[in-house]
Amino acid sequence: MKVLGEKIHTSPLEEFIRQKPNSNFLFIPKLRLKIYSLSGKDSSRAINRILKKIGSPPVVYDSLLTEQSVRQLEQELTNLGYLRNSVWAMPVKKGRKVDVTYYIVTGKRYSIRNFSVEVEQEFLRRLFKERTFRFLSGVESGDPFEAKRLDVMLKELTTTLRNFGFYYLSDENFYFLVDTMIGNQQVDVGLHYRSIPTKIRGVERDLSLTQCHISQLYFYDGYDYFDTLMRKRYFMADTFQYKGLNVINFGKNLIRPSILYYHNFIRPGALYSDRAVDNTYTSFNSLGAVDRVNVRFRPLLKDSSRLDAIVTLAPSKIYYFQWGIDGTNTAGDLGVSTHLSFQHKNLFGGSEVLKLKVKGAFEHVNANAAYSVVEDNYYEYGGEVSLTIPRLLLPGLPERFKQQVGAATLFSFGADWRKRPEYHRRFLTWDWKYNWKGSKQRLSQIFTLYNINYVAAPWTSSWFQDYLNKPENIILKESYKDLFITRSSYSFLYHRDYALGFDNSYSLQGAVEMAGTLPALICRIFSVSKRDGAYNILGIPFAQYLKMTLSAVRSFPLVGKNSLVLHGALGFASPFGNSVVIPYEQRFYAGGSSSVRGWATRTLGPGSYLSDKSDDFLNRTGEVKLLLNVEYRLRTRSVIELAFFLDAGNIWTIRNYPNQPGGAFRWNSFYKEIAFSWGVGIRPNFKFVVLRLDAGMKLYDPAGEGRWTFSHLNFWDDFALHFAVGYPF
Repeated sequence: MKVLGEKIHTSPLEEFIRQKPNSNFLFIPKLRLKIYSLSGKDSSRAINRILKKIGSPPVVYDSLLTEQSVRQLEQELTNLGYLRNSVWAMPVKKGRKVDVTYYIVTGKRYSIRNFSVEVEQEFLRRLFKERTFRFLSGVESGDPFEAKRLDVMLKELTTTLRNFGFYYLSDENFYFLVDTMIGNQQVDVGLHYRSIPTKIRGVERDLSLTQCHISQLYFYDGYDYFDTLMRKRYFMADTFQYKGLNVINFGKNLIRPSILYYHNFIRPGALYSDRAVDNTYTSFNSLGAVDRVNVRFRPLLKDSSRLDAIVTLAPSKIYYFQWGIDGTNTAGDLGVSTHLSFQHKNLFGGSEVLKLKVKGAFEHVNANAAYSVVEDNYYEYGGEVSLTIPRLLLPGLPERFKQQVGAATLFSFGADWRKRPEYHRRFLTWDWKYNWKGSKQRLSQIFTLYNINYVAAPWTSSWFQDYLNKPENIILKESYKDLFITRSSYSFLYHRDYALGFDNSYSLQGAVEMAGTLPALICRIFSVSKRDGAYNILGIPFAQYLKMTLSAVRSFPLVGKNSLVLHGALGFASPFGNSVVIPYEQRFYAGGSSSVRGWATRTLGPGSYLSDKSDDFLNRTGEVKLLLNVEYRLRTRSVIELAFFLDAGNIWTIRNYPNQPGGAFRWNSFYKEIAFSWGVGIRPNFKFVVLRLDAGMKLYDPAGEGRWTFSHLNFWDDFALHFAVGYPF
């Protein structure tokens, strides 16, 4: 494409060209076409079918599609505000090939002089003054005239009004009149309403501005239309009422009426609302016993402003089994792991999900003279049982808070035994948590009422015990003590897509975790004596700490579906009371595929700490975390996406630990210890999954005296390669 006159980015316009040349793959031109060309004409041969499926046939030139491309380009330029544009195509034949050049004359872009709401209905004018409709004042004088932005506004307006009960309203009821004759490349835009008759039982009436209420609510509990036997029992169904719900079952309830009530957001007597319908779909789809959900509405014969709601729940398969086996490789030690799981998705008739899982692993451990390890084997076996109840079972919770989208209470218990040549360890876990979403489904929340972890090391080898007793291994020694971790926590994830602006989306995620508070309080109330400076439960000390994390992501869409993504994360943890250090699993680390990508996982920090060991992972941890990322994501014509990124961050300790010199956080010097890296990424995007290969290079390494890598780059030490699934943030 060639632009004549005012320059614009042509990348967004490429999707409107109906015929494109065969795509390239990375740096290999037309790779899929070349693969296709290797196939023979004999379709009975498997190799020919495979090559044709992997490859891509040549794009045959079609003049009709070229003309359609010209018209679509003209329409898109008009939508962007270039009302007097001109587009034409110039095909040039070269033997059996055709090069097509699209010439574009945009003309001047029009802007909005005045935007007004021109509706005759007085109650609509009053309604539009409410804060809910503030987006109508988002168009200002001087803004570019863009049809797409106005279309989005119409959808937002219709959705908001339907949430006020206007069931019969649609996008077509509102339209914009645009006056393009005022000159000076300006337009006046007015929002107008028009009535559209609705046909109900053969009679057409204008009901667009009729606020509708819910009359009766009917639940077809466990009815599957595609089940022939169930359709035959349709007229044998039994009906009963529960808190205003009419429940129709077919011999046996699929789900208890109380669960139906709390997961339904459509209430008799309330105004119709699209949001209530969406929340009902989401909440019932989260139930394991439900396979499909259908919600429909039926106007009453005598009063079309009153609707009967009919919710149909089709049952899913109640029992689920899964078995898996995987090969493992831990630092060259080969092994195998397996698991077997079972689920019952409707244990007590209320879509309670019972999960049972057993697992085991075996690994051949090579001899290591340095660690006094002779050739031996590693074993791990354990299991987990959990029960998910689709309600918030919290004593004293007010009735109005019990109904939440996707609400569930989870109880779980797990046990794990590990046997290594150096030590034996036991893990016991008990969990009691709640999860739910907000009414607009933008906010997801998890509240862990109580979690108990018991970690024990009943045996350690003499070499490993001597290693733990070394002064520089204080963190490692604390991690291998018998320990109780009892904690409560709250975490949230808020995500929002902008409806009108050009800012794409942002998300905010955070968590607060408090450990050891309840047992410490009990010990003080009952005047329990300390042992070795710490309170004990059944002779075992418990951890006590506070941990907080917060991260934010902001995405800015750019030209051609490219985007600029900003990410920041903070973390703080502090031991107190019964603990000297944070348990190893709760400490922060830096470096890796979603951190500062010039470093491998757990190889950065803390602070300016410098280590000459390649496997010093335990000391590469801290209690303070700072991370900043900037990433430019570039779309290509193929499935490949490219990324260019700049990362900054590090971790620090809150105390001067002797085994981590230079790792402590100091307000007057921490900024000098922020590591920087840059790099590029290749991301094949198959829509259902994104694969990621990121190559990061150190830019500034704060270890020791700190150094910039411009003048003395060491490729093997300053380069890291990361493979992962999904975007880093």
